[in-house]
Amino acid sequence: MPGTFQNFLLNFIFRKRRNMTNKIMVFFRFGQLIYRMLSKTTVLM
Repeated sequence: MPGTFQNFLLNFIFRKRRNMTNKIMVFFRFGQLIYRMLSKTTVLM
């Protein structure tokens, strides 16, 4: 994901509840880990 789009989402989310931001931040980190794992597996194959 491009950094600008991520920043836009983060700014849009920060306007709402902070509890949601915490959940979404964890979701983003989890998604990035999965994306890196998938990219590594594809490179190995």
